[in-house]
Amino acid sequence: MANRVKEPRVTRVKSKKTLMVLLTLALLAVYSLLGKNYLEQRREKGPLEGQINAASQTLAAIPAPPADIEPRLAAARAALDAAQNTLPIPPNTTQVINAVLRTARDAGVRAVPLATQPWTTESAGQLEYSVFRLNFTVTGNFTQLGDFLKRLESGWPETLAIERLSVDRASEPETGLPAVGQFSPQAGEASIQVSAGLDIAIYARLPAAEPALKVENR
Repeated sequence: MANRVKEPRVTRVKSKKTLMVLLTLALLAVYSLLGKNYLEQRREKGPLEGQINAASQTLAAIPAPPADIEPRLAAARAALDAAQNTLPIPPNTTQVINAVLRTARDAGVRAVPLATQPWTTESAGQLEYSVFRLNFTVTGNFTQLGDFLKRLESGWPETLAIERLSVDRASEPETGLPAVGQFSPQAGEASIQVSAGLDIAIYARLPAAEPALKVENR
């Protein structure tokens, strides 16, 4: 009777080892991918942590508001309201022009209004106000012009301000000296005739809003 040849167990053992190796390699590949993602997240997290720390330090360096901030704000609001109420109501523009012409006549100069602008609204910070501007040409001598400017700044309306003043020699002095170079109101030059361009502005509070008319439905 022929002897049976037993199937060697080596093949089975090798198959199991191969399977274990493949599983190990798969696990290593998974761990490698996870580790790579983890490192990338760590690299991205580093700059973010630095930015957060810098922002925290900046916030920590900001001083706390003073304890009396609310009373100071209330005082500032009260001062703003007082400044707005200090300005007069807008005067009549015709009265303003007549006042300037009367001041010029009292000073002995001739004033001619050239242009006027309507009342406009301007602001300085949180303060809003109305402004009326007009331009004049004034002719006279040095003494008369100086007197006119003083009267203009100290007269009515009180909120009048000179925004621009340009002075040119209008004619030769009586001494016959040539009209060249700079001139000044010195002795002997008071009779020099000059022509001045003048821009003035009048400041006033904003006009009160007119209440809306109620229309009754019948």
